[in-house]
Amino acid sequence: MRKTVFSLITILVIAMSISCRKDGSLMYTLPNDTGAESLAIADSVQLFNVSPSAATEADRLQFRANHNEMQMTGFYVAPNSTITINVKVNSGTTAARLAIGTPFRDNIRPVRQYFNLQAGTQTFTVDQYGGLVYVIYTADNYTTTGEIELSFGNGFIPVPYFQKGITSHEQWVDTLDSLKSTVPDVVFSSDHTIMVAKIADALLYRDEDQQLIVNRLDSIIDFSNRISGLNGTSGVHAIPYNKHLITVRDSSSGGYMAAGISIYFTDALSYRMLQPKYLSNTNGWGIWHEVGHTY
Repeated sequence: MRKTVFSLITILVIAMSISCRKDGSLMYTLPNDTGAESLAIADSVQLFNVSPSAATEADRLQFRANHNEMQMTGFYVAPNSTITINVKVNSGTTAARLAIGTPFRDNIRPVRQYFNLQAGTQTFTVDQYGGLVYVIYTADNYTTTGEIELSFGNGFIPVPYFQKGITSHEQWVDTLDSLKSTVPDVVFSSDHTIMVAKIADALLYRDEDQQLIVNRLDSIIDFSNRISGLNGTSGVHAIPYNKHLITVRDSSSGGYMAAGISIYFTDALSYRMLQPKYLSNTNGWGIWHEVGHTY
């Protein structure tokens, strides 16, 4: 009974917190409660630290191409919406950017949209595509440091955001139910990966063990690092600093799985990525194979 009452309250909060401005952009008020029963969504205020650029990593590790250097925010922005963000520079002088859109996920998008960030409050207009929001905050070396605090305001819509070791299964299910009509995608975040899936598929496999999914994704990366002779967090043999980006792609685009700036799996293969039994042993050969292409 208590869980039922909470679910009803949660849905009511979501419904009340989404409203329209006069300019047509969405306003989304995030719940302040961060207790065990809160939704599985990103914080409205987040800290980001400088990481090595993809080119710097590719040079050190002798990769054939650059891979992901974006950090996930856990937010989505709608097409043609107006968004507001506040930037506080805690240390360093490195400039950061917002990136809108996920490589391979947004096939209709010719290029991702970028916004340069500077200290203070800024307002931007999203293009006709919209998409998930990332932060690019990089340096072309391993010595530059810096930290910024971003406050995500009007127009930033939270997506279901499963974070390894933080999100419970109950939170995940409640969040899927609450946001299923609001956003198109969900995000899984582990120590070494960011995975984007369609919310419709996440709903279909809602009863699976999401913690086991992210654990097995990390296991795949861990074994790949070991095979490549990488370990530790510093020096020439350190494991990659940036997370592997894995994303769903519309089946109409063709293909099976492939690796580039991100690793994609077609929507028809979502069952393999959202069920732990397909991420281990010979069942997981597809994602293991593609991860190998990124080394």
